[in-house]
Amino acid sequence: NIYFRQENYENSYKYHRESLEKKIELDDKRGIAVSYNNLGAIKYIKDEFDTAINYYRKAGQINEEINEKNRLAANFNNIGLVYNYMENYDKALEYYLKSYYIAENAGIIEFIPALLNNIGLVHQSLLQNEKALDYFRNASEYADKTGDISVKRDVFQNFYLTYNQMEDYKNALKYHKKYFEVSDSLLNENVKSQISELKIAFDVEKKENQIELLNIERDLHLLKIRQSRYLLITLISGTLLLSALVITLIVYRNRKRTQRELLKRVIETEEIERKRFAEDLHDSLGPSLSAVKMCVGAMGNVEDEERDRISGNALEMLDSGIKNMRNIANNLMPVEIEKQGFMNALKSFANRVSDSKRIKVNLENKNGDEILDKTVEIVLYRVVCELINNTVKHSGAENVFIKVFKNAKNLTIKYSDDGEGFDFQKYKISEQKKGIGLNSLNYRIKTINGKLVINSKKGEGMQALIEVVTT
Repeated sequence: NIYFRQENYENSYKYHRESLEKKIELDDKRGIAVSYNNLGAIKYIKDEFDTAINYYRKAGQINEEINEKNRLAANFNNIGLVYNYMENYDKALEYYLKSYYIAENAGIIEFIPALLNNIGLVHQSLLQNEKALDYFRNASEYADKTGDISVKRDVFQNFYLTYNQMEDYKNALKYHKKYFEVSDSLLNENVKSQISELKIAFDVEKKENQIELLNIERDLHLLKIRQSRYLLITLISGTLLLSALVITLIVYRNRKRTQRELLKRVIETEEIERKRFAEDLHDSLGPSLSAVKMCVGAMGNVEDEERDRISGNALEMLDSGIKNMRNIANNLMPVEIEKQGFMNALKSFANRVSDSKRIKVNLENKNGDEILDKTVEIVLYRVVCELINNTVKHSGAENVFIKVFKNAKNLTIKYSDDGEGFDFQKYKISEQKKGIGLNSLNYRIKTINGKLVINSKKGEGMQALIEVVTT
């Protein structure tokens, strides 16, 4: 632990491993669990996340076996922290909730404020701001019960960040002030603690110095009060002004950067669509028209009966070409969207895919029939169709499941398939370098004020969640 505090993680890991081996020889299960937890902490600091999670799980298994509720709750919370850092928010939420339920059922109230705060942070990362605020409120109430000022400070900071993200600057400023008030309170507590330790040391060394020490404390306290008043006023005023300027600058730069990035991705996506359109014309319509041309050319020097046969073939190929042209046009701008809206267009596409017998598309609609802005409908249609096409081409799936939900504020689409799945983290890194693929779908959704979250593992298919603000 000394090496760990000195950030000498190599030696810290070495001696924790030796300690673990000794504890295994002694069959000290509680000690083994502690060692596994310490090894997990080292791997987490070194960004070796899979190994860290493995150590934490081993610790959790032992603590569950020996009924150590406190340590088991802590293990699950640590796993949640790792998944949250990896941006695997579903797993992070799963383990935070496990830790919370253990703490609540076992009456470990001192754990609950921090756990509720962590759960709120996951919802904040998923842009589920109202849920995040609810958990922060509960965390604040529990922190009042337990007297945990540190968690209270963190909760106020998270309130400020969430309201700022929601552009509710009035409440953001309110909690920003509260954050500094609690921070100052903690600072004062630390000062008092240091003075108390100094007093005890003097009492032990020389009893007669007590009066002098008390006088010094009194003078320091009075001086501190006078200085603190001026310092606090200056600090608050300066901090508010500086924070406003920094926030404005950051928001401005982020918006500019995001706009440039979105424009770049939209241009890339348009180029991909143009290429696909050209390939469709070349591969589907081109051969049909060429064949018709050859038939017409062959009709000049043949008998009437042969001319009729060639004419029939030409008409069949013209029909095929017209159908291909309609399919290409429908992919570019579905007629159903213009006439009946997003859901009918999606139903039509799903039926065509299912009729092809390559895959079964199961579409479930819950209050999603409301006609939306045409730009939103077209982007949603193209993104869902692209997800289906990717599943058909790459997953080996037999079924696709799509659920569409609509409430007063949002339209939500849950997409999944039963295919082979893939390592999404590795794919994500690869696609960031290329700038295409599933990332292009994400940028399309961002252009309509929405969010796309994709998750997949080998052997578990692929899942996607689309949320779009409609009010």
